[in-house]
This record gives sequence, structure tokens and C-alpha cells, in this order.
Amino acid sequence: MFERAKERFYRFERYIRKIGDRINKALEKHYPPPVALIDYMPQEQISSDKIPADDILLDEIKDIKKAIRRQSISLEVIKNDIIERLDQKSIKDLHPLMELADNFFFLGESFTEDEYISPGQEEAIEIVWQKLDNVLSMFNLEVIRDIEVPFDPALHEAIESTCQQTDNPTVERVLQPGYRYRGDVVKPARVIIGDFY
Repeated sequence: MFERAKERFYRFERYIRKIGDRINKALEKHYPPPVALIDYMPQEQISSDKIPADDILLDEIKDIKKAIRRQSISLEVIKNDIIERLDQKSIKDLHPLMELADNFFFLGESFTEDEYISPGQEEAIEIVWQKLDNVLSMFNLEVIRDIEVPFDPALHEAIESTCQQTDNPTVERVLQPGYRYRGDVVKPARVIIGDFY
């Protein structure tokens, strides 16, 4: 795919150069090169049949502009396609990082479920999360794991509900973290929702 896009770009570049050469030749015919004042010698008048009509030049320029617009549109489509494929490839390459974050999430959950966790251990888990979040942010990856936040169907997938009311549900517990890549949700967090307090 990249080779085809590269070849199309080079063809487009050659095409633009040819167009530029045609414009330069047309301008050279229409406007003679400047003459130095010191070597000034009267030149013979250019007959009107040698000067191309302005309409012809304008039509050629309009055609060139149309061709450039068409080429720029196709280049934009190619660029967007390449970026989309790179994003998909990047997301696949980030799966080991997401698995690491998942594993640490479940390890942290097993510690916090224990009634005898000390404040120091809790603080250590939070420090490791901060470090892990910093590493993930270098790859434009963000973990969705916050609790006691309003439920957002774009970020969360409700697995269970303890809501007495349906107004303003809140994330009570995260069962499995979700992920955002460059601001787009790659995987929603699986959560239990409850009433807002």
C-alpha cells in the first residue's frame, strides 16, 4: 500500500513539474525576459500573432487548477487511509501494554479487596498506577478506571446495576478497565453502576 501511495505521489510530483514547465514556457513566450539597462538596444516589436491570447492562458491555468484540486483530493484520501491503517496497526501493537495494565488492575483489585491492606500498600499501588499511566500516555493510551464518576455510555459498559433510580447513575465499581487511544475509546470499561450520592 505504501509503495503504491509513494508511486502515486511521485507521479503527481512529476505532473506538477510538467505543469510548472508549461506555465513557465507560456509566460516566457508572452513576456520577454528583462533586459539590462546598460545593454539596452531597442528590440523589434513582437507581432500580435506571436503573443498567445490571454484567454488561452487563462483556460490553461483553470485546467491546471482543476487538475491540482483533483490530485490534492486524491492525495488527501490516500493520506487519511494511511493514517487509519497506521492507527489500526498501532492499536494492535499496544495490546501488550493494555494486557499489562489489565493485569496490574486485577492485582490491585485483589489487594484492595483484602480487608488488611495497609495505607502504605494502598499508597504504593497508587504510585505504580501513576507511573503506569505516565508510560501509557507516552503511547497516547489512557486507562478508563475511575469510580464514583457519572456513568458515560461512551466510556463505560454497564454489566450490572444497583440503581434504585435511573437518573444520574454513577460508576460504583470497575470490573475491567477500558482504554482510550488518542481520545477515541478503543475498549469501554466494564462497570457496575449505582445511584449518585
